[in-house]
This record gives sequence, C-alpha cells and structure tokens, in this order.
Amino acid sequence: MPKPLLRKCCWLGLMVLALCRVAVWFADAGAPLPECARHQTIAVDIEVLEVIPHGAWPAMVAEVLAAACAPVVPLKVRLTDYRPVPLHAVKGDRLRATVKLKRPWGTRNPGGFNRRLWLLGRGIRATGSIQELELLQQGLHPAPPTTQGLHIGLLRALAFGDRTQISEAQWALFRETGTIHLMVVSGLHVGVLAGLVMLLVQGTLRMLPILARWRYARWLTLACISSAVVAFCWQTGFQAPVTRAGATITVGMALYVAVRRGPWHHVLGLAGFSLLLLRPNLFFQQGFWLSFYAVGLLAFVFAPRMRRMSYVGATLVAQMIMFVGMSPLIAYLSGFVPLVSPIANLFAVPLMSLCVIPAAMLGFALQSILPALAAVLLGCADQVLNLVIHLLERLKDWELLRLDPLDASAALAAGWPVALVFLPLRRLHRCLMVCVWFLAMTRSPAMPQWGEFRVIVLDVGQGSAALIDTARHRLALDSGPAYPGGYDAGVQVVLPALSITGRKQLDRLVISHEDLDHGGGADAIIQRFPRVDVIRQDDCPSGRKWHWDGVHFELLRNESGRSRNAGSCTVLVRSANATAFFPGDIDAASELVLKKKLPRSIDLMTAPHHGSRTSSHPAFVKHLRPDVVLFSVGYKNRYGHPDAVVLGRYVRRGSTVMTTAETGAVVWSSADGSVSTYRTQLWGHHLPLVSKVDE
Repeated sequence: MPKPLLRKCCWLGLMVLALCRVAVWFADAGAPLPECARHQTIAVDIEVLEVIPHGAWPAMVAEVLAAACAPVVPLKVRLTDYRPVPLHAVKGDRLRATVKLKRPWGTRNPGGFNRRLWLLGRGIRATGSIQELELLQQGLHPAPPTTQGLHIGLLRALAFGDRTQISEAQWALFRETGTIHLMVVSGLHVGVLAGLVMLLVQGTLRMLPILARWRYARWLTLACISSAVVAFCWQTGFQAPVTRAGATITVGMALYVAVRRGPWHHVLGLAGFSLLLLRPNLFFQQGFWLSFYAVGLLAFVFAPRMRRMSYVGATLVAQMIMFVGMSPLIAYLSGFVPLVSPIANLFAVPLMSLCVIPAAMLGFALQSILPALAAVLLGCADQVLNLVIHLLERLKDWELLRLDPLDASAALAAGWPVALVFLPLRRLHRCLMVCVWFLAMTRSPAMPQWGEFRVIVLDVGQGSAALIDTARHRLALDSGPAYPGGYDAGVQVVLPALSITGRKQLDRLVISHEDLDHGGGADAIIQRFPRVDVIRQDDCPSGRKWHWDGVHFELLRNESGRSRNAGSCTVLVRSANATAFFPGDIDAASELVLKKKLPRSIDLMTAPHHGSRTSSHPAFVKHLRPDVVLFSVGYKNRYGHPDAVVLGRYVRRGSTVMTTAETGAVVWSSADGSVSTYRTQLWGHHLPLVSKVDE
C-alpha cells in the first residue's frame, strides 16, 4: 500500500476511533440515575475534587466513593450547600453526606448559557443539594506560603489551580480586560513549565559534553518535559485547559524528536484525537474547540513566516490575529468583547509568562527545600502581579476604549472582512468568504408586522421573565430571579435574549411585584438601559393604557390585595386577532376581582403564581378558557409547581399547557398562534409536556 494512502487510512481510523469513544461515553452519560436516587435523599461517601465559592451558597464537585444505593457509584456530582451554616470543605476531604440528586439540567434561551451541556462537558453526571454533611477524613492540603503578600491567593491559583481565594472583583477585572486566560491555570502555564524544564535539561546536557553527544539526548529531554507536564496536570487536577496544552506539547515534541516535522495541522489533529480517546467529555466543552481554533489560527499565520519576523513584530501580529480572529466567536458565545484586550495583553502576557508564573511555580516548589529562596521568588512574583493588576485597573477606566458590550460584537464582526482579505488564499476564495460574511451580518431577526405582537417567555427556572415585541417597540415583563449564590437572570438570560431576538433596545420594563424571582434581575437590565421606562408594583395604576404599533396594552391590578403576590401588576395585550394575559403571582381572590375586567376567551396566558394550588380558580379558568397556558417553573422545583390539580383544570378546559422546565423558552406569535420552543434534549428525555383535550 502506498505511504500516502496508508497515512490517510491511519488518520481516518484514528478519527473514527475517537468519535466512537465519544459516542460510547455520551450514551453512558445519558443513562438515568438509579431508582433509589430519584426523588429522595440518599447517604453517600464523597471525596471533594473542587470547591466552588458561591457567595452564601458554597458548592463543590465531588466523586461518590460509596452509597447506600450501590449502583450510584462511580459518579461525579456537583453539590450545593444551602444549609444556614455550611461546612467549610477543601480539596481532598472525604465526607459523608445526605444528598438529594437529580440529572443535570439547565435553562434554555435564545443566546443563553447552556448549563446542561457545560455540566456534561465536565463529566458531571448529577447535581444536587446537601441535607447533612460530616467530615470523615481530612485531605492533604498544600502548605500555606511562608511569605505574605498582596496577591498570594492569585499566586496559588496560578500554581495549583486553587481558585477559592479569587474575589468576584478580581474576576470582573480580568474579564473586562480580556486577561482572564492569564489568571487561571491554562496552556500558557504548561508552556512556561515546558520551557523551564527544556532549558534546565539542555543546560545540564551542555555542561556534560558526553551526554550532549548522546544518541538519545533528545528522547531524554522529551521524557523530562512529559514527566513535568504530567506531574503538573496531576497537581492541578487534570483541568481541561492544562490537559489540552499538555497533550499538544507532548505530541509536538514527540514528532520533533522523531525527526518527522510534519505540518502543524497533523500535530493538532493527533493531539485532539488522542485527548478525545482519553477524555471524551472534552468534546462537549467550548474551551476544547476554542483552544484548538486559537492555536490553529496562530500556526496558520506564523508557520510560513516564523523566521522572517522579530520577537516584537510577532507579538504585535499575534495580538492582532487573536483579537480579530477570536472576538466574533467570543461575542457570539458570551455577548461581550473587551476592546482593551489587545493593549492589556501586550504588557500582561510578557510580565506573566516571563516573571510571575515561573517565579510562582519555582517559589511554591522550593518552599519546603529552600524557604528563604522561595520567599524571595514569591515576593517578586507578588510585586510584579501587583503591577499588572494596577495597570489593568487603570486601563479598565480608560473611557475612550469603552463601547457598548452588546454593540461591540457587531463592530468587531464588521471588521472581519479586512482580516479575510489578507488570508493566504486565492483571490476568488477570499471574495467568496467576504460575501458570505456580509450576508451573515446583514441578516437581522424579523420583528412582528404592524398590528401584531410576539411573546417570548424566557426559561429562568423558578421565576418569571418575558419579552413582548411589536413592530417597533419592546417590553420586558419581569426580569427573572437573582440569588446570593451569584446567579442573575437579568445578566445571564434577559440581556442575551434581548440582543439576539430583535432590536437591541428596551422601551419599557414592567415588574409585576418585588419578589426575588420576578424582580431580581431588574438592576442589571436598568444598568444596561438607563433610559428605560420602569413600572413597578407601587406605580401600577389599574386601567393604565397605551398603544404601540397597532397593539393595545393595559395594566390591571387588584389594589386591595393583602400581599405582594395578590397585588401583582398584570398586563393585558390585545391586537385585532389575538389576546394575551400575564397575571404575575395573583391568588384566587385577585383572580375573581380581575375576571370582571378581562375578556372571555384569550389566546395566551402565563399561569398565575407558576401553577400554585392557591391560584387558577375554577371560575377564573372557565371565564378565560386560554388556548395556550405557559407555566414558568424550575426543573423539579421544591414547590411542586405546577400543581397536578391546576394542570388538569386547564387541560379539561381544552388548553394546551407547556412548562418552561421542559420546553425551555417559548416563542408565540399573535399573527398565526404558532408556538416554538428552545429546548434541545441531550439525552432521550421525553418531549415537552403539551396536551390538549376537547371539553
């Protein structure tokens, strides 16, 4: 068989083998939890793999070592401690816990974060809450640093991957300046470690001429680098970025030592397929694809020009390529692109890679052997890191480089044709790529026609948030929950949905009442749209009306309601063809009061109080007879919403009922009454609950 054909067959076989490994792992990950672990608490012995500081509600990633239900193990779980006094656990601790588990789940919304896929990519097979916790065995904790400094917590994160001591303000600073990749253990750290080991080994070999001329000197260097990389990966818990970088460096060094300097895409392909064979869950991580795309982009640009560029020129070109090439993808995935990123990385990357990271690694490694030298190294790293943070803070306040985060993606995407023109491709191919890019940029989401409206009920878990669009206006009704643990539906759900489903504007925000699950995300929305007209519960006069683009809006409220729920600010929307009603959390008494002001038979309604038994009075349901009823509820929420009695009440009246926990975000159009959902099942779960029964 000719060598080229044999090489292609080998590549094809490796690719098929890797994809089969991913498919087998995916099928195994989709297996349901054992019956004894469903809907009830079970006792388990766990080992803490990672501690996640989560404000008032700390969380941990742990491995189940033993369980009262034997088939549960082995299992990697993510547990949240909602108890008033949580136990302070650290990595390596062994605990006995009473937990309540459920399969990974997440909200699904336009432009939103896919938490379920994120959990799957990290190999987490179940999530749950801790009911009781007891310490069995304390793990081996790293010794505390012998020196004190301003940023010892950050240095520990750089050396060990321990992120528990990084504050929210520091995370925000790194995120806003585009330098967050420098402050966590990533490929840069593996590259620095490999470079240090290579310099040390080659320096030692040059001091001994006999070893330098040894036939297997290259293999010795490769063995030392690989051993150091594996040890570092083990020390940091085999985190995905470290593992990816370690595999790529090892494969590249092996090919170099074997004197087979193949093209760069062979190195990336071999490293990627090898990683998927070892850790198939990486296939579902965005970072896996982004990192290989970034490395491939740099290799594509620099491989033919490496010897023709100086260090300074290569640094400037690399920053430009990474900024222009990665920004559209980052903007699409996160909706935010820091425009100061190229300037911040120009000074942060050299200082971190040449000073801070090597000094931190050597300092912590020598802490028990040479404490005096370790203290000097850590002190130097701390001072340089303090300088980097000071410069980043000054750069963040540079108002001239601030643009609207949601408009930044469009500005950067519009600049892509400039980069495409300089690609080393044929002129026809470059012209075609520019045309395709402009066609993609000119496509904008369609808005309703004049006299019609569109409703997007967002999936915010156990809460409420909806967008109502007319031809030229947008209304946000409620903003979803915000919790002390850090989840803010306004930031993570509502704002991305606003940016991707239509005009990037908001004319009015109505908060039905001030409970956390309805108005928690309002501050983030108001901060993004400071001129938005806000209507809150106390400023909601019953009977207030306005007209937008041929659509009639009216506020209705039981002003004599004896609670915040009962006095919710409700919204009635009517066009020539359809009617929608959004009742907030009103109770049965308020329903009977408002029933007199509502039309008989409506097309769309969100269920009052998430389907609680205290709402949806039979007379109220009989009067409205809604065609479609949406229950905005969380997956397996602790309140049991929607109540089965309430659900059956609507079904018997001929309504189509849907729950956001099952469907994700729901889009409804007044023009034809069409309904579409955003839920894409990763496993063989049943489809959304949709029922309709004739009376």
